[in-house]
Amino acid sequence: MRLTGQPGNFGPYADWKGGKALLRRAVELGVDFFDTALPYGPRHSERLLAEAVGDRPVVLATKGGVDKPEPGNIVTDGRPETIRQHVERSLSALGRDRIYLYQPHRVDPRVPLAETVGELARLREQGKVRYLGLSNVTLD
Repeated sequence: MRLTGQPGNFGPYADWKGGKALLRRAVELGVDFFDTALPYGPRHSERLLAEAVGDRPVVLATKGGVDKPEPGNIVTDGRPETIRQHVERSLSALGRDRIYLYQPHRVDPRVPLAETVGELARLREQGKVRYLGLSNVTLD
């Protein structure tokens, strides 16, 4: 998230080349799991990560169901059609055929969680997502 523009994690990282070097060095040192999200940048974090790691054998996790049209304006949308669009955008930005771990960024109180996760299950069946997770949830 911090490898995006400031303020508000909005826009591209100011030192794109340096950000790629940092991520590549992390891989050299043995980091093999990276967690990002569609709204980081938005989309810039995923692109930077994709450019930095290329096809190296690392695990990429990302999140969606949230968009950020401007700094400080976070919009949660867990509708199945939005989840599908976000997965497609993330696949494109990450340069992958499948996302290793995909998580709804937040639970959308206007959409039954079963509908959001149901769409993710369909995307998993289609091979676009390997594992499903949840982010920012409580026991309730």
